[in-house]
Amino acid sequence: MFITKEAQLKKFCSQVAGAPRLAVDVEFMREKTYFPIPALVQVASEDACAAVDALETPFLGPLLEVLHNPKTVKVLHAGKQDLEIFYQMSGKAMENIFDTQIAASLVGFGAQVSLMKLVEAVSGVRLDKSESYTDWTRRPLSESQIAYALNDVRYLLPAHDYLVKNLKEMGRDRWVEEEFIRMEDPALYELPDPENQYQRIKGARNLKPRSLAVLRELAAWREREARKRNRFLNAIVREETLLLLAKQAPTTLDALQHIRGLHPGEIKKNGSALLEAIQKGLAVPKKEWPYLPLAENGGSGNGEEGLLWIYAQHRGKALKLSPAYLASKKELAELVEWRQKGSPKEHPLLLQGWKKKLIGNDLLSLLEGHASLGIHPKTGDLRLVREKAASHGKESKNPEGPATQE
Repeated sequence: MFITKEAQLKKFCSQVAGAPRLAVDVEFMREKTYFPIPALVQVASEDACAAVDALETPFLGPLLEVLHNPKTVKVLHAGKQDLEIFYQMSGKAMENIFDTQIAASLVGFGAQVSLMKLVEAVSGVRLDKSESYTDWTRRPLSESQIAYALNDVRYLLPAHDYLVKNLKEMGRDRWVEEEFIRMEDPALYELPDPENQYQRIKGARNLKPRSLAVLRELAAWREREARKRNRFLNAIVREETLLLLAKQAPTTLDALQHIRGLHPGEIKKNGSALLEAIQKGLAVPKKEWPYLPLAENGGSGNGEEGLLWIYAQHRGKALKLSPAYLASKKELAELVEWRQKGSPKEHPLLLQGWKKKLIGNDLLSLLEGHASLGIHPKTGDLRLVREKAASHGKESKNPEGPATQE
């Protein structure tokens, strides 16, 4: 069903309201805008399936009401951006979520498995992906485009059944519950703090602290300007140009003219604002200069994260989990930084929930010097040797798998 009228939408919503679970997907465009433009919202229950034209029926109140029913499980695949769109529409985070990509990673599919691969494995159906690069804001949509969009939700509920069954059999259903509860946090979908956007600019780590203070102000200005104009960030000023501005710190409009990559139209329109941001950055006292605690490649440069990553790979293999999902390089960096700051009260993700039990405690032991990595003399396998046990030449058993040995 393709819904283009408000009356159709209300009828469909009354049909699926109160359903125990709904498959949900959003087709959107974001190439030229700061905020995503939702073009289609696809929803499927056990016996109904529809694509709602979000451009023709921009008032999606009835559908949002259905989707925000906390008793209804919302089944999505790689749904973080979709949930972000729903948050922007309604102003509140969705509850009772099941992300099939996350669940699939916990039953052995590997990190970031595609919907096509998951559906083929579960249902034996090979989805047609010929419309992957469709401009969903163009109208009219063809029948093949609508069929493609509907297929993105049509097979999600069988995938949900398969994953729930396997998670329970493997004893990992509680793990996935923790992940989905975390996805209900409104903070995940709020707009980023403009003052922190300099940290995301590639090459920022190479700047001197004073120049980094200037970059912080420039990046914050660009973030706010992009939101105001609803344009993507590089349409305002490119990253390379921001870095050049931060390094050279021009103080006059004439000097701005000599900055490579800075469009004359932008100088005319916002030259004064750029100079104001630069002056604000230059005025930051030395003791308040910013720094970047994490390297761009996720490494601290002292080998700690490299060692932890080696262990994460081995542990993931033993548990039949993707190492990148068990303990990503970003999470390892956060753990190392947490320790370097003196272990503040707020614990990093690897020291919470199921990850703490499976790998976090071991990683912390390595960082604190209470354990080391070694090679088993008979099998040649990597093993974790704890300081106390090592003096007795013993190895302990691990109920979660053979990767951790003491």
